[in-house]
Amino acid sequence: MKKWKFTRKKVVISDAAKKFKDLSLYKLGRELGVPSQQLYVWEKGVVTPSLDNLLGIADFLGCGLDDLVVDEEKWHKRQDRW
Repeated sequence: MKKWKFTRKKVVISDAAKKFKDLSLYKLGRELGVPSQQLYVWEKGVVTPSLDNLLGIADFLGCGLDDLVVDEEKWHKRQDRW
């Protein structure tokens, strides 16, 4: 039986917003009617967005949840290469 390894996840709304709609978090917040401060709090990991919020953002951007929530370790490695 396969053992599951749970890893810490990172919400990367700004990456997805830029990639799929060329929007900043501020502009995305205005489009969704969500305060941009809330989006920043989610990005920083202070608070985790609800599944409903993530699904709404994914639907608006035309992307999947896997574009919004990524493995934190892999994300940091990707950032180190830039």
